[in-house]
Amino acid sequence: MELSIIIPVYNVEKYIQRCVESILRQDYHNYEIILIDDGSTDKSGKICDIFQFENPSFIHVVHKKNGGLSSARNAGLKVARGKYIMFLDSDDWIENGCLAKFAPLFINGYDLIMGRAWSIDNHGNKKSKLPYRILPGLYDKITYIREGLKDETAISFCCPFYLYRREYIEKNRLHFYEGIIHEDELWMPIALLRADTIYITNIYFYFHFMRDSSIMHSSNYEYSAISTLKICRMLDKELNLYPRKEVKWLRNRLAMLFLRAVPQLKNPKPYIKAFRRNFPLSNAATSRQKIKSFLYFLSPGLYCEIIGKIRGY
Repeated sequence: MELSIIIPVYNVEKYIQRCVESILRQDYHNYEIILIDDGSTDKSGKICDIFQFENPSFIHVVHKKNGGLSSARNAGLKVARGKYIMFLDSDDWIENGCLAKFAPLFINGYDLIMGRAWSIDNHGNKKSKLPYRILPGLYDKITYIREGLKDETAISFCCPFYLYRREYIEKNRLHFYEGIIHEDELWMPIALLRADTIYITNIYFYFHFMRDSSIMHSSNYEYSAISTLKICRMLDKELNLYPRKEVKWLRNRLAMLFLRAVPQLKNPKPYIKAFRRNFPLSNAATSRQKIKSFLYFLSPGLYCEIIGKIRGY
């Protein structure tokens, strides 16, 4: 078994068939599909069972109590058997013929393989998810992070845009932190730092469906901000394990996450006190983040008030 495709499923009866059928149409078949029904209250679970009934040899369904996206992905990792792991969100889908393009790379045993993605809306309008300024090829983690984060947007921190060698995941005891959203912001830096080999491709394979009701479009800024600040705390501890010059650009991203999150809070004072006042300034590397961090350092409360008004939080 070369590939395990883990699909968390929660109340997506309108989308799950499109997702699974995009895999079944592939001209590559050395895979298993793991559908994690995360306590759906609509017909999603039943649809998963039908897929398993029709394809019992390679589609497996796990029904579990609702625990969120991280919990569902972790449940999939526990039963996956493939050499590589792909995470596919249940309202997204993959490009025809893409798995056959990835297959020749599996023999090399790269820890991470990055593909390309489209964002697509209800009207079928699509655009490249990120500019991906890094050239295709093999990278060590430090070079990849350095080259990819110089302009803060050149590489993706979206978990499904990568394929992961399962032995590498197990060796490093990688798992998704549960009880938060934006979990990819914690997963991806750790996954990158613990990888020895990262292979970048020009394979466009992932369609990221932009629907208004998705988690990332939620107006619950408070929950979003609290999750992000938890991530900042945990990520800071992880980055302390590495020489500062090696994680310079990840620290810059840490400053960006912090400065984006704090103004979203209704009452930021307790969180301002919980972090060092110079927390963003001590991590910032680009001119943009240094300026914003300095303004925060001068007056955290005023910074939050001004940014909150500008962004409409």
